[in-house]
Amino acid sequence: MKVESLEQQIAKQEERLKQLKAQKQAV
Repeated sequence: MKVESLEQQIAKQEERLKQLKAQKQAV
């Protein structure tokens, strides 16, 4: 298990959440 890979996955999930929130606000 690589800590770097886990951190990257978490970062990607956070970016997706931010994008979803931005889309909801736009709508």
